[in-house]
Amino acid sequence: MDEILLLVYKTYGLVGIILFAPAVACVFLWRENKALHREAAKQLQAANDRVSAALHQRVVDAQAITNKLVEIVSEQASVNKETNMALAQLVDKL
Repeated sequence: MDEILLLVYKTYGLVGIILFAPAVACVFLWRENKALHREAAKQLQAANDRVSAALHQRVVDAQAITNKLVEIVSEQASVNKETNMALAQLVDKL
């Protein structure tokens, strides 16, 4: 890059450097922008991975809660059945 600036300076002088500076700035900014986009893509991928892990954990938790609820309801149903049978026997004896 220095050789190009030196060549432009020798050929066109200070005016050539002033005219060539925006092109150099564009190349520099383009490379910086490319690096920023690459970093943003990595951060976005990391965020997506965290969200995916959180959603997976949410599904696991929901399944655990559902299984526990089914277990409680089945126990309650069996207790209700036993209660109904005991009440039916009590009614028969009365």
